[in-house]
Amino acid sequence: MHYLAGTDSVHTTAAICDYLDDRATADDAVTVIAVAPSDDPTARRDAGEALNVANQQDAYTLSDRGTFISQRSEIDLVILVQGPIEGGPELLSNPYGVIAVNPAVHENVNYDLAMAYIGWITSPGVQTAISEYQVNGEQLFFPEAVSEDPDFQQYVPEGWSSDSADE
Repeated sequence: MHYLAGTDSVHTTAAICDYLDDRATADDAVTVIAVAPSDDPTARRDAGEALNVANQQDAYTLSDRGTFISQRSEIDLVILVQGPIEGGPELLSNPYGVIAVNPAVHENVNYDLAMAYIGWITSPGVQTAISEYQVNGEQLFFPEAVSEDPDFQQYVPEGWSSDSADE
């Protein structure tokens, strides 16, 4: 038998594991998935607790790389599957991105500042700094801004001009 426990609360997940403790046998598999909304300030804490529950119950769980690396020395879990960065399935990809809000649609945005930020975050120097960021000696992010000389004009909405360019 394969049990799948998925909740939005680490406490409910722990209760499910306790429930299965008396019912699951050594031949059974238990997969625990704890999911928290991205706007939940306790999500990072709960992700760590999900790892602890999986560790205590000898179960499986999904985790982000940063939480797993930060707790690796405190748990006896091993990574079975990673995202495409480590040769795993594309389905587990977790890309980050940045996009400017269209000033033709939203008049109050600071498009110039947004584009300056995009230029900065995708610059070779910042991409290098991001790739060198480590937690417990392990790389956490794998940047993919590919252009050495980006053409940001391609992102400017047709017909838009900067107020500062008129000065």
